[in-house]
Amino acid sequence: DAQWFSPSGEPMTIEQWDDPEGCGLQLLLLAPSDEQHRLVVLHEGDETEEFTLPKGDWTALLSTALPGDPELEIVDGVFCPAYPCVAVFARV
Repeated sequence: DAQWFSPSGEPMTIEQWDDPEGCGLQLLLLAPSDEQHRLVVLHEGDETEEFTLPKGDWTALLSTALPGDPELEIVDGVFCPAYPCVAVFARV
């Protein structure tokens, strides 16, 4: 199963899907166990955007950001990329 979320962490609405100014979304890929869930964050904007991740503890698996980039950090459940990137997280 899959669930789509806005950067605010809420399920995507029709209006958000149709918004040409929207620059990000999250795709939660559900697996049989919580530890196998994966979250894909897509950010195409040129400015920093806050992504409130779905509830749970997440760790970065891969990203198009540079290695050691502090923007890969998750602080209080929020991921803040400052430039376009794709990041994949695993629930821990």
